[in-house]
Amino acid sequence: MATPSHTIEIRVRFGETDPYGVAYFAAVLDYFKRGMDEFLRSRGLPPDGVYRNVKRRFGFPVVATQCRYRSPVRFDDLLTLRTRISRVEEKGATFGFSLFRTVEGKDILAAEGEDLLPLHQRLLEADPHPEGPQESPHWLDSPSQPVGPAPQPPPSLLSQLRRTSRRGDDCCGGT
Repeated sequence: MATPSHTIEIRVRFGETDPYGVAYFAAVLDYFKRGMDEFLRSRGLPPDGVYRNVKRRFGFPVVATQCRYRSPVRFDDLLTLRTRISRVEEKGATFGFSLFRTVEGKDILAAEGEDLLPLHQRLLEADPHPEGPQESPHWLDSPSQPVGPAPQPPPSLLSQLRRTSRRGDDCCGGT
């Protein structure tokens, strides 16, 4: 069964490159974030309501990311980013990314990676609209420490992500 994915095109902008015209490594992480936003939108889920839902008092922050850079991307390259759900668990989801550039009609893998988004309710127990930088909650500093009762995931969101990851459709008609 095919993994559901969403594909977008991204043009490398001048401001995302170093003096040699190669995209700065952090630009690729931004591309991953854009791909995740568009994946969620393609499934009818507003990104702001997934990452931080003040009304329902839950959030899915990105707490870990990994990226393997395979081939440089340069100013004005037109890239193809495929975003998919790698895993859905009771307490979160992992998104996977594959970034390609085309050279002489062939897709070349430029980067691949994953973002881990665990479910957190405690992120929203403080002021939902902070006025500036705040100290991280103590429970983020040592994730191996127990933090009390586990937050209950919003059933509709996680079940929709689970259905999406099992359905095997491809919303874009290709890989």
